[in-house]
Amino acid sequence: MKTDEHIIYYKDELNDDFSGLHVKLRPLAEGYRYIRTGLLFRTFEFLFYYGIMIPVVYMLQKVYNHQKFANRKVLKQAKKDGCFLVSNHTQVQSDSYIGPLGTYPKKCFIISHPHVLSIRGLRLGMQAYGVIPLGSNLTEKKEFLHCVETRLREGNAVIVYPEAHVWPYYTKIRPFDEQAFCYLSKQKKPMFVLTNCYQKRRFFKKPKIVTYADGPFYPNPELSGNHAAKELRDIAYETMCKRVQEHSNYEYIRYIKEE
Repeated sequence: MKTDEHIIYYKDELNDDFSGLHVKLRPLAEGYRYIRTGLLFRTFEFLFYYGIMIPVVYMLQKVYNHQKFANRKVLKQAKKDGCFLVSNHTQVQSDSYIGPLGTYPKKCFIISHPHVLSIRGLRLGMQAYGVIPLGSNLTEKKEFLHCVETRLREGNAVIVYPEAHVWPYYTKIRPFDEQAFCYLSKQKKPMFVLTNCYQKRRFFKKPKIVTYADGPFYPNPELSGNHAAKELRDIAYETMCKRVQEHSNYEYIRYIKEE
């Protein structure tokens, strides 16, 4: 694999984060509404998502981030049914664009850490774009799960990043557990795996992002609880590892573990 001179030193594959975001975390507002049904917001949500964000995101991905899908048609197998997407987490902003572009015109909701909604002035827009923040207390967790169930029942996609932390341009797959797959296994919906691979561009140092889709994969009906979740986790992990081994050929940023 070819490398460039960029190097990042890390200590902990599970918890180190290199997003570069220094946001003062604010808790969700008391009584935060995960689902807003008012006509005014629903109209704004539709116009903002399809009229503004999707065209802007498409241009950013093509012109600035140099991202393309190798086999986007795989995602069309979900048809009108709700589905989960699982992806590696290697871009600060671009990762939140790939799911919506991959499932268009089906809307894609994004499971995210609540810090995304801590950025002043962006909370309403992020909610309209489809960000679903993880809950931090029992009430929020119940509302979070109800929101995910509702979005799937409506026929939307929901994307999950089990690695949790951003490692820009990382060309391997970091270990993750089955926690994020617990609600995937309970919903009995198809799961698709998106793997972002990095490939050398002919005249530029910054690589292009090629996204590979695999699936659909379904929870094993003969397994229950953590066993079903772990099986889905293993499928996602092995699928992503295979894709990066086969298709990532350029290490724009090199990650070295500190002794």
